[in-house]
Amino acid sequence: MWSALNGTTRFDNFQSRLGVARNILSNRLSKLVDEGILVKRPIHAGARRLEYRVTGKGEALRPALELIDGWGNGGVVNGLTRH
Repeated sequence: MWSALNGTTRFDNFQSRLGVARNILSNRLSKLVDEGILVKRPIHAGARRLEYRVTGKGEALRPALELIDGWGNGGVVNGLTRH
């Protein structure tokens, strides 16, 4: 999800960026599409290649993911520090 929020849209880019097995990545992306967090569509009219785009529902996750990212990188989040 974090990769999608930061501009990754194509399956191969997700796979190379995340290093996840293709079958696992396909499964996870499908679940995000099923939940309405991502939408899958052709890269342009008539194209066979597809891209994944973040929906409004997915964009609503950004603040929570930014907090988790800040905490994970050793920052202070709402008074909590990572130990």
